[in-house]
Amino acid sequence: MNISSSVAQAIADVADAELYEDYSGRGMYGRTCLGFATSNQAALGRAIGRELPEDEAEQLLDRMHTDSLGLRTIVYFPGVRLDDEDED
Repeated sequence: MNISSSVAQAIADVADAELYEDYSGRGMYGRTCLGFATSNQAALGRAIGRELPEDEAEQLLDRMHTDSLGLRTIVYFPGVRLDDEDED
């Protein structure tokens, strides 16, 4: 599954989260995926629901994993990458 970089940034902005384009989570053995560092997971979930069509939001949330960053949580999605958008 891929998400456009503009949609990922919009999710981060709405949720007041930090976007990680290449996060490598626990047990990923160097593979990378989309992630968001947040102190409010509920706001991130609402932002995902707002910025993506319902079926895509459900697919994304089904892949969700979390790790603690101390004061924040990294919410990441194995198998989800950012699409680079053409600037034509």
